[in-house]
Amino acid sequence: MSKIYTKVSGITSLTDARYCAGMEVNVLGIKFDNQGVAVLDRTHFVSISGWIEGPVWFGEYAGTEIENILEIQESYGLMAWQVNHLDLAFDLKNQQFSVALALDLNQLVEIEYQLKDLHPEYILVKTHGETPNSIELDLLSRFSQSYQLIIEPISSLAVFEIWQKLLPGSGIHLVSGEEDRPGWMDLSGLQDILEAVEEL
Repeated sequence: MSKIYTKVSGITSLTDARYCAGMEVNVLGIKFDNQGVAVLDRTHFVSISGWIEGPVWFGEYAGTEIENILEIQESYGLMAWQVNHLDLAFDLKNQQFSVALALDLNQLVEIEYQLKDLHPEYILVKTHGETPNSIELDLLSRFSQSYQLIIEPISSLAVFEIWQKLLPGSGIHLVSGEEDRPGWMDLSGLQDILEAVEEL
């Protein structure tokens, strides 16, 4: 796996999944809306995931209802989830799921003491600009000593390089594209950054 913890969200095809696995991405994400509906349906997910070794698949659920996740799990078999709510994260952890959180920095500070009992696989931190101010950077540095942080958004190679200087060892979150037609996909948005990660 990559030395820099790397997550790619929005996987929709075998093309991007295989490319990411070959580049030693740690996490592949599948988005589900509040009702548990995915862009990547079960049939396609099963056919794609059967070809992929290495990365962990995380469902990315925007809602609050554990019942939706349990229904998805029966269909997709996903045992790892990224969620936006601490209570839901604890409910999932109690049912033996792997759990990650997606929060902005203010939310992270508010629940700092509760995190110690959750032990999330990673924390996806949503930043509001390409570079943090000194207070934000101090907070991120402190959290990175205890948790695997993934910074979002990493929108370009330049932004990736900035964050690696500011917060060495922080993970990165990238978003895949769409297939133009089966087997044809523009991966240039991922390629520059993942190749830079590989060189490191």
